[in-house]
Amino acid sequence: AEKEGRLYKEQPFVMGVPVREDFLLVQGIIDAFLEEDGELVLWDYKTDRVPETNPREYLIGMYQEQLHQYRNALEQSRGQRVKEIWIYSVTLGELIPVPM
Repeated sequence: AEKEGRLYKEQPFVMGVPVREDFLLVQGIIDAFLEEDGELVLWDYKTDRVPETNPREYLIGMYQEQLHQYRNALEQSRGQRVKEIWIYSVTLGELIPVPM
């Protein structure tokens, strides 16, 4: 994907989120996403220490909302649907799917 120019790393974003009668400015850096068949796959690296019990659920619970904001930013800015979201846990050494 990188050789074909379909992989994007450390992409900054800024977007307005409506809050009552105002807008909240949200900014961040998306670790990585790639284009696949006209859609996007998003993932984020996490280095957190995780509990021994339910470490995957812990990470999803901690970061699902953040990653949904990243999804919204990507879909708005690129006009493409995000079809998958993943967390890569450095601690666990594995990819974890995040519910959409």
